[in-house]
This record gives sequence, structure tokens and C-alpha cells, in this order.
Amino acid sequence: MVVIWMDRRAFYAFLIGVVVVLVLVAGFLLGRSAGSSPASIAQNPQIQVNPVAPVNPSVANQAPQQPLQVQPQPAPTDNVPRISLADAVKKLGQPSVLFVDARTAQEFQKGHIKGAVSIPAGETQNRLNKFPRDKDLIIYCA
Repeated sequence: MVVIWMDRRAFYAFLIGVVVVLVLVAGFLLGRSAGSSPASIAQNPQIQVNPVAPVNPSVANQAPQQPLQVQPQPAPTDNVPRISLADAVKKLGQPSVLFVDARTAQEFQKGHIKGAVSIPAGETQNRLNKFPRDKDLIIYCA
């Protein structure tokens, strides 16, 4: 019988390493079998799959006439004016300004600017009609 003596810390480190490797391998195997195939992705209603047009064999081997050019699209917030923290602090308490907290309701309850209203970021589009038209809005999330 062979007996191997090992320091307790080294043994625990080795044991943790083995467990981590086993968890990673199990996750990899389960991830591959649990819906990552193209057929299961296409059946998922939350994923949009755009069909690709069939390739014409007579054109498939030809080089493209012009290189593909991608035009950068502006982000939806590019045209939203920004305000500095110092300027926002100056507007605190002004009746013509409404502070909107875009964090979750739980974060809002933990603490928020006095007089601010809570409209989580995911709900702003649905609640645009509730914003007052006669006030400047300062929307913050941190």
C-alpha cells in the first residue's frame, strides 16, 4: 500500500482545483446539449434569426466589385444634451426642473435625490407621456 502525505492546504487547493475543473466541464457539456444548436436557437422566440439568401454558384467565386462599407449609426442618446454634475446641483430645488431616477425601484428606495421620481430605465419609453412638458428633465442613474 502506498501512502502519500500532503500538507492540508495543498490538499484543499488541489481538491478545489478538481471541483472547479469538473464544474467547468459539466457546464460546457450541458451548455452544448441544452439549446445552443442552430435549430434550437431558431425556435427561441426571443432570438430573431434573419434568413440568408441562397448563394448563386455563378457569382460565389467572384470577388466583390466594391468593398462593403458600413455607415456608423448614431447611438439613440447622441442627440440628448448632457449636463455636468455642478450644473445639476445648481438646479436642485428649482420648480422648473424634474429629477428622474432611472435606477431600479429597490435602488431608488435605498436613497435618491429629494423630489426625484422613480422611472426605471426600461420603463421610460412606456411612460414618456407622463413626463411634464413644461419642466426640464434631468435623468440620472448613479
